[in-house]
Amino acid sequence: MPLYKNTLSTLVQRTCRVHLRDWLAGSATSSSTATTTLADATNRNEKDDYFNNLPQAEIYIYETTDGAAPIGERRDISDFANTGGIITVSDAFSALITSGDKYSIHTDYPRADIVSAINSAVDDAAQLSLVEASDTSLVLVAGVNQYIIPEDFIYIYRITMADANGDFYGDPIPADQYNIVRALPQPRIHFRYQPVELQSSGHYYGANWVNGEFSTGRSLLIEGYKKQATLVNDTDYCYISPTYVCAQAAAYLHAVRIERNDVDTDVHATQYSVQQKMADSAKGLDLTRIPPGSKRVY
Repeated sequence: MPLYKNTLSTLVQRTCRVHLRDWLAGSATSSSTATTTLADATNRNEKDDYFNNLPQAEIYIYETTDGAAPIGERRDISDFANTGGIITVSDAFSALITSGDKYSIHTDYPRADIVSAINSAVDDAAQLSLVEASDTSLVLVAGVNQYIIPEDFIYIYRITMADANGDFYGDPIPADQYNIVRALPQPRIHFRYQPVELQSSGHYYGANWVNGEFSTGRSLLIEGYKKQATLVNDTDYCYISPTYVCAQAAAYLHAVRIERNDVDTDVHATQYSVQQKMADSAKGLDLTRIPPGSKRVY
C-alpha cells in the first residue's frame, strides 16, 4: 500500500487553498436554463460585477452529479450578478449545469498553470520518490531469451514465472539468471541459457533457469519501480508526498512572477522563498528504498 495517494483534483485544491490562497468554490444551487450560466445563491455573495473587474477569473467544473459533461471544463467569467449568485461565462459549457454540480474559481493563477507546476514538481522528485509497479504482460516464447521490458520501469527487483494455473506463487527467477540490456529505444531482459551445441552428457547445464525451468506460454510477473506518471485527469493518482508537491508547485508559480525590486516589491519573492524552503524540507522524506539486488533499467 502506498504511503501517499492523492488525486490531481486534491493536489490542485490543496495547492490553491493552502499555498496560493487562490481558491473560491461552491456548488450550483439550481439547475441552469442556459449553458452560459451557473447559479450559486449560497456561496457567492460578492458584489455585482466583482469577477468582471479582475485581471482574470475562470471557473472550473470539477464534479457533476452524474459524472458527465460539463465535468472538467473551464471557462472565463464574463459577468456576475449578486442576486441569485449568477455567474456568466464567455463561452458556453457543453452541457447545462445541474443543481449540485461543484465548481472552483481561480482569480490569480490559471488552473492550467497550476496543473503544469504540479507536474513539474512531480518530475523533479521522480528519482527520489519512485512508484512501486508490477506487470504481467510478458509471455514466454519458445527459443526466445530476450524480452522488451514494459514501458517506464526504472528498476526491476523481482521476476516470477506463473505456474500451470496462471498464479505467481512459486520462487522468483534467480537474479543471476537474467540481465538488463539497456539498448535504446527499448531496454530488454536477457535470460541466460546454455546453447545446444555446448550441452553434452555429463556436462552440468541445468543450473541455468532457461534450460531447466523455462515453460513456453507462461506469463512473467515483473515487479519493480516506475517514475510517477504525468497527471492529466482529475482522477489521476499521485503517490508522492503532497506536502512537497504542493509547496514546490507554489514556489514555481511565485518564481515566475518575481519582479525587480525597483519596479514591484510585491510578495512573490518572499512567498517563493517560503514555499521553496517548505518543499526542500519535505522532498525525499518518502525516499524510495530500492531492494538489494535490484537491476536498473535506465
